[in-house]
Amino acid sequence: MAYVTTLLNHILTSQHGKRIAVIENEFGEVDIDSSLVANHSSVAEDIVMVNNGCLCCTVRGDLVKMLLKLVKQKGDKFDHIVIETTGLAKPSPVIETFCSDELVSKYVKLDGVVTLVDCKHAMKHLNEVKPRWVVNEAVEQVAYADRIILNKIDLVDDAELEVVTNKIKLINGMAKLEKAKFGDVDMNFVLGIGGYDLDRIEDAVQSNENKETGHYHLGHEHGHHHHHDHVHDSAVTSVSIVSEGVLDLDEVNDWLERLVDEKGEDLYRLKGVVSVNESTGRFVFQGVHSMLEGCPAKPWEPDEKRINKLVFIGRNLDEAALRRAFKGSDSISPERSRRCAPASRPPLQEAGSRPYMPSLCSASRNPAVKCYGDRFIPVRSAMDMDMAHYLLTEPRKDTKNAATPSPAKEAYRKLLAEKLFNNRTRILAFRNKPPEPENILTELRADAASIQARPAKKRRYIPQSAERTLDAPDLVDDYYLNLLDWGSSNVLSIALGNTIYLWDAANGSTSELVTLDEDDGPVTSVSWAPDGRHIAVGLNSSTVQLWDSSSNRLLRTLQGVHESRVGSLAWNGNILTSGGMDGKIVNNDVRIRNHAVQTYRGHEQEVCGLKWSGSGQHLASGGNDNLLHIWDVSMASSVQSAGRTQWLHRLEDHLAAVKALAWCPFQSNLLASGGGGSDRCIKFWNTHTGACLNSVDTGSQVCALLWNKNDRELLSSHGFTQNQLTLWKYPSMDKMAELTGHTSRVLFMAQSPDGCTVASAAGDETLRFWNVFGTPDAPKAAVKTSHTGMFNSYNHIR
Repeated sequence: MAYVTTLLNHILTSQHGKRIAVIENEFGEVDIDSSLVANHSSVAEDIVMVNNGCLCCTVRGDLVKMLLKLVKQKGDKFDHIVIETTGLAKPSPVIETFCSDELVSKYVKLDGVVTLVDCKHAMKHLNEVKPRWVVNEAVEQVAYADRIILNKIDLVDDAELEVVTNKIKLINGMAKLEKAKFGDVDMNFVLGIGGYDLDRIEDAVQSNENKETGHYHLGHEHGHHHHHDHVHDSAVTSVSIVSEGVLDLDEVNDWLERLVDEKGEDLYRLKGVVSVNESTGRFVFQGVHSMLEGCPAKPWEPDEKRINKLVFIGRNLDEAALRRAFKGSDSISPERSRRCAPASRPPLQEAGSRPYMPSLCSASRNPAVKCYGDRFIPVRSAMDMDMAHYLLTEPRKDTKNAATPSPAKEAYRKLLAEKLFNNRTRILAFRNKPPEPENILTELRADAASIQARPAKKRRYIPQSAERTLDAPDLVDDYYLNLLDWGSSNVLSIALGNTIYLWDAANGSTSELVTLDEDDGPVTSVSWAPDGRHIAVGLNSSTVQLWDSSSNRLLRTLQGVHESRVGSLAWNGNILTSGGMDGKIVNNDVRIRNHAVQTYRGHEQEVCGLKWSGSGQHLASGGNDNLLHIWDVSMASSVQSAGRTQWLHRLEDHLAAVKALAWCPFQSNLLASGGGGSDRCIKFWNTHTGACLNSVDTGSQVCALLWNKNDRELLSSHGFTQNQLTLWKYPSMDKMAELTGHTSRVLFMAQSPDGCTVASAAGDETLRFWNVFGTPDAPKAAVKTSHTGMFNSYNHIR
């Protein structure tokens, strides 16, 4: 956090006998730190500079290249690689590079994270109030650390040092602390940490065990009741759990998987040592966000108490909820749980406690359901004694005839048994048998014939990984914007900060369309015109620009329409519809001087979703006011100052912002809409009547929706917790596939002109291409008919 170069110089000049390579990251373009380091270095370490960007974002790809280059060219010349990041860097993307990149993890192992704390100014940065959803980098750098150096202790008194120390322990109770002046510490404290070595997990957890019963006071925050008007990143805390007993390994796995699914984005680090059933050794695990790994460790001693220890570091952790989830109920001791079974099975049940058993009473609470008797006592009247005799004696006959039957005879025997015996294999009956089907032999012959005649339909293969992944630095992580579009000429446009890039899918080439001035940017929306040549660009300055992509020429600027940023755009022939943060929706005829020809008024907050139907007759709009409107093109007001336009339908079922909209390509009056984080639902609407046909809770924020142009399928992109793309079969809404790879919410999707490929852009600053919809089937030849009539020239009637 402060004076990292001082520590780096100390590492390079100390007589530790280790060979070190250095990667320095300077946020600006001028290389200063490498000169400072080189001047103090008396040994021939390799120093590599990364300028003009943070390793955690814009130059993350450069880090991978440098690491692999160092290993390839000078892998036998150094023992350690020290990476110095900027004071603005977020640790998690750098950590994930070592954990998730296969090539990097093959040659380089992450040893640990060291954070240098400036004791003189630390509290100012740790208590800094950030805007909502903006992370305090100082708090994160402390939370992810394996080692923390309290530097400049000579500039603070004991009371100030205690406040800083307690604050840091509250955020990260697992890291080891060392006090220093001028960054002078023992090299064994910063080298050979083993912070991500599973063999050392128990040592790390052991150092935090005393926090199970202890707490810290933070100077002026000593009181127990405080009231704040804003949220501090002091919500980043560490929670430790210590419990004696033996746990079920499957339950541990299930609980941890659910935990990282639900809280993965807020879990910075987690480590644990547990005692599991059917094992004489410890089981250790560790994780960063949603990445989790574990393995068996050293055995328990015969007389050693089996103590489970877990440590969690993260944001907004509910300590009481974590303890309840781990123990099932913190009011029931292990001894008591052995004597009385809980009312419901806990998420994590100790192996020594009584297992969950369903009630012995088989009577249904539904009076319409007929009761057939107790489940565990056979009903003699319901048993077929001849069948029971056959099932008892048939296995013996089979053993006498050792000859293996032919596959055809075996298949016939199974089919015959299925029909005659109703798949019965039990001798005792616990309820009355169902009525026997009529005409058994007739059904048998029909089923046999249909099995032979009906070939099984092949299920389409859906690749689970992206075909291609491109870096998208400076992509604005804003749910309400629309920064990705794929034009009819097979060129994809994406806005990265103030710049719009064009990617040609035919040859994979990339070109820059325009970089806008700071006063106009950033870009808030892009949309291709139907001709695939012209592109509309919405700006933060409330204007809309029209560009010719073939000549990179600005054609015109639409001004005076909106009062704030334009986050959504949609074309309907020569009409460009724009939606702004001011809640207005305006139809702009780009062919005439007075372009604002119609206005729709109905949203009170930002319009974040706009989609015209295939016929161009209806417009769907979604807003941050949780409203979904259906507009008829004939109902718009031609005067901007006129009163509110009467919408065709005003739909208020969503509980969060409505951004994701998609008109069905095979049913013109069917619209799909998706809600934000508090809603999580995909809803289907009959736009003729305004009726909600179906609602599906997806479990996470719905960011975008796309229909398959060639089949009855719908693709949705999501945010926390899995950041996945989900393919649904319509109308059953059965999940066909879940595509993962993004590490942040998948904000935008665009579909190729042929409908086969989907591009997705996420807050992790990557652009991924998925072959999710497959190649369309060849069209069937039209069947000739001798029928003649007045409608014979039409394939179908709409």
